[in-house]
Amino acid sequence: MNAVQCSLFDFPEPARARHSDPETSKQAAAVVPVADLEARVLRALRNSRAGMTTHELAWLLNMDLVSVSPRMRPLVEKNLVRNSGELRRGKSGRSSIVWVAV
Repeated sequence: MNAVQCSLFDFPEPARARHSDPETSKQAAAVVPVADLEARVLRALRNSRAGMTTHELAWLLNMDLVSVSPRMRPLVEKNLVRNSGELRRGKSGRSSIVWVAV
């Protein structure tokens, strides 16, 4: 990498918590390694030919769904992943968005 180029993960981003979240959620968000979690999710999507739902990502990465699901919006905002337009049924029978790397 030259001096002009940088990686998405060169600059750690603080974990996000809503203003309306309880104080315990804000404290937890302050110590979550967001860049690491985003990198793991992004890597999995880049290695997937068919895209993945957040449930599939959570299973593959051996992570809780509540750790995977919040990673999607920031990755979309950074134009690194997108909604494929496809829905896939999970074990519960409910449809979930299939995410793909851009």
